[in-house]
Amino acid sequence: MRRLPVALGWVVGLWAAALPALADNAADCRDRDLSPVTRIGACTEALAGRPDRATEAELLTERAAALGLEDRWAEALVDLRRLLVLEPTRAWAHYWEGRALDALDLPERAMAAFDRAIALAPEDPFAPWHRGFLKEEAGDTDAARADWERVRALRPFWPEPYRQLGHLAWDADDSERAAGLYALSLLLDPDQPVLRAQLARLVPSAPPDLRPAEYAPPPDRALPYLQTLFAPQDDPAGTEPDGPLLAAAFVRRQAVTDGDRVRFEIAPAAGFEMERLFPDPARRARVDTWRGLLVPEISPAGPQGPRIRTDLGFDPATLWPLTTGTTLSGTADVVMTCPSARMLTAVSVGCIAPGAEMSLGQLDVTLSVKGTETLRVPRGTFDTFRVRYTEAGTLGIGSLTEPHRREVIWWIAPALGTWVRRVTSDADGVTVLSLLADDAF
Repeated sequence: MRRLPVALGWVVGLWAAALPALADNAADCRDRDLSPVTRIGACTEALAGRPDRATEAELLTERAAALGLEDRWAEALVDLRRLLVLEPTRAWAHYWEGRALDALDLPERAMAAFDRAIALAPEDPFAPWHRGFLKEEAGDTDAARADWERVRALRPFWPEPYRQLGHLAWDADDSERAAGLYALSLLLDPDQPVLRAQLARLVPSAPPDLRPAEYAPPPDRALPYLQTLFAPQDDPAGTEPDGPLLAAAFVRRQAVTDGDRVRFEIAPAAGFEMERLFPDPARRARVDTWRGLLVPEISPAGPQGPRIRTDLGFDPATLWPLTTGTTLSGTADVVMTCPSARMLTAVSVGCIAPGAEMSLGQLDVTLSVKGTETLRVPRGTFDTFRVRYTEAGTLGIGSLTEPHRREVIWWIAPALGTWVRRVTSDADGVTVLSLLADDAF
């Protein structure tokens, strides 16, 4: 084999030695955990290595985004224009071109870029979200509202479109709609003190003077609710995003009423993807409740498995008629009834004899009417009774026990015969909030 000329061998060796550096630069360019300044430098070095067309487009994308984070929009626009030559139908590039033109105070050209992005990727919410602000600044509030309604439909669990739509309603003196939209935004992101203060201005400060409310079964009609679940952050530095771990929209309809026993059918709201809650879209959850509030019996292993009931130790019906200050308390027995047939799931939780009853422990429980309150929820404004239930104690089987605590607060509207807001929390700090929603769900 012929040896390479000395000069040529030196060049090849230098090129081979530079390969790891080029690879490192490209990796740093893509690493969004690094600072924007570091990424900009890495992208620049990687682009100087004359990458292929696909890699060049990716590096330009990353550098443009990093430049935007540094408010170096004129430089970002240069990269975006190069990117659009390489990939003229890339919606992301048109979107960021709109962001750059907006930052450079070129609103008409920015709007045209957002229009192109929306035409190329109609399912993406970011371009209509930003275009809505340009429409509002131009005085076209109807177009801004249409853009933010589009975002709301595309991303129903984002708090931002509800907030902006609420501001438009506020400016139009539609306080009822503004309050409902603000309530939805705060449900999805409670950490909005300015918005919370704005909502407080729309709610009467004095509690309503309600006469004692007798119990009446809720009417047989479908009611939509929006529900969110929050849990303590595992990250002590607080770098995890705020907001709920899970959000869902569902429709609840009364199915059966038998005295104090009320069965509800719960189904996903139309148009919402909730595979984590309802893997089968046709599935309906049936929940047996006591007057729509308490759930005294559950089946942890399915309808044929063990049944767990809680005997409260007092008659909760005596809470009615609802009157501020009424409190019931007692000691509740928690009992598991084993299924009549042998099941592996039943044996795993301690069921040896079919049909046997096993004590899981006792709980101190209270049920009380804490007061009255006027609430503005997405469905409207309601005068309510605030009813609170607590249970605390130790539960378990044999030597396997653990502390247990749960609190549920319902805001019951006599006008509807059911609750319009509910908050539940447990000993682990998990909180679930539900609000009666409007017909958009």
